[in-house]
Amino acid sequence: SVVAVISSLISMYSKCGCLQDAAKAFSEREDEDEVMWSSMISAYGFHGQGDEAIKLFNTMAEQTEMEINEVAFLNLLYACSHSGLKDKGLELFDMMVGEY
Repeated sequence: SVVAVISSLISMYSKCGCLQDAAKAFSEREDEDEVMWSSMISAYGFHGQGDEAIKLFNTMAEQTEMEINEVAFLNLLYACSHSGLKDKGLELFDMMVGEY
């Protein structure tokens, strides 16, 4: 499927150190899909850009009709962990437990 290909491209670009290419693949998507959003959140985390991951997560939660799933949460916590955002990660975890 197209979703699987784009998600794989995002992951590949990220792991090869090409975060801009991952972001480009994400921005050119035509479908709204949790897997692609989670892949991009993970890519930001992999590169220590926790603030960008949080912004993307918030956009996903507030501006789409997608259901926030466990994978998106896990990738967000991963991003906080790899970005040194321990306090923000704990705050988000508490929010996840309380709201979801």
